[in-house]
Parts: sequence; structure tokens; C-alpha cells
Amino acid sequence: MRNINNIGFGEKYVTYYDYKNMMQTYRVNLTETEGIIENQRAIKDDEEISCIRKACKITDDCFEYLKTFIKKGMTEKEIAFEIERYMITNGASGHNSSMPHAIPTTRKIKEGDIIILDFGCKYKGYCSDMTRTVFIDYVEDMYKEVYELVLKNNKMTINDIK
Repeated sequence: MRNINNIGFGEKYVTYYDYKNMMQTYRVNLTETEGIIENQRAIKDDEEISCIRKACKITDDCFEYLKTFIKKGMTEKEIAFEIERYMITNGASGHNSSMPHAIPTTRKIKEGDIIILDFGCKYKGYCSDMTRTVFIDYVEDMYKEVYELVLKNNKMTINDIK
């Protein structure tokens, strides 16, 4: 790294440890970019939009598949594994591409369960994200009311954004 005096870095993404390590390794001035890269990345070209759409399609298709796959008696881990398998088989990149927030357990799915699926995938570095609620066999009235209220507000918000 000859003749380089400054290196820009995204201060929101670099730990203090990494900052110190870069200072010692490269012996240059590190300059915070203050969102310069993030602002440039906010505008997507046609190829980037295509990759995002592909990631979303893989995720949408996975959910449609999961609606037929999930059965009573399966474990959360089995469902998580199937999401991962489906994503990779259908073009998502690498291990843990779905990266669920919750840690799946060996708990078995039973009648009356409410399952929150929060997943997505990466396709060529571009991400999708989806959260869906699945009811097993029936929905108690109290949960149905809450679900319908959340769904109504979700639709209103999407409409307002448009």
C-alpha cells in the first residue's frame, strides 16, 4: 500500500478492535466516510434490482412450498433445515443464507400452534426478507383478531408508502 495516506471506512460497521488493527497494519489515516458509500449504494441499477427481485422470488416460492411442507409432529429444526435446503437448491448463496432470528429447537409442532416464519435469502449479495404467520389446524378467536389488526395496519402502511 504505497503512496496511500488515507483510507475511508464505514464507521457503523467497523469495531474498535478492527479500527486499531487497521491503524497498526496499514499505518495510514483512517477517515470516517459518514454514509458516503451507503448513500451511493441506496440507488440501484437494473442488474441490482433484478438480483433483489430474484432473492424475493426465491423467498416467496419457499413460503409457498412451506405451506405444504409444515406438518404437526415436525420440529422447528426440521422446518429451519428445509428452509435452508430449499433456498440453496433454488439459487440462494451459501450456508445460513436464511439466517433466522430465533434459534430453532427440537420442539415439535402441534395442533393450535402459531408459527412465525422470519426468513429470507441472499442472491448474488442482495437480500430478501419475509415474515409470515402460519396457524396449525385452527386459529383461536383472540389470535385471529390480533392477526387481522396487524394485517390491516400492514396493508395500510404499504398503501401509504405507494
